[in-house]
Amino acid sequence: MIIKLPWIEPIDSLQIPDNFDGLVKKSFERFTEGTREEYRFEDKLLYLDNLRKHYISKKTTREAVEQLISETVMYQLDEYGEMPDKDEILSVEFMEHCYDEGFRPYRQQYETDSSSANEKTLKVILRIIQIIVDY
Repeated sequence: MIIKLPWIEPIDSLQIPDNFDGLVKKSFERFTEGTREEYRFEDKLLYLDNLRKHYISKKTTREAVEQLISETVMYQLDEYGEMPDKDEILSVEFMEHCYDEGFRPYRQQYETDSSSANEKTLKVILRIIQIIVDY
């Protein structure tokens, strides 16, 4: 899996560079540039939240929402034989569903064909988290 940390080249979780720890620290330092020391813990939490939401995601937000809409339409067609109303897609309930889907566990975003690749990816993510927490 490709991990796209800010301000450094993307990292392949199956081929970790020798200077991995330094790259993660460099990324975090650039991320926190200009932040006062007493607020660094907030930057750590934001960085790690972004790791889950953006840096390791295989899809853009737009692609994820389009997939959810497509799945909803297909379900409605299969189950009821008709297209959902526009209001159903624009409803608060559907937006809530999209929001909840954005917080899926990490394991649903990794290599689908290889448990060993998943284990390596999870170890890389854990290493990133440890580097940021210890920073």
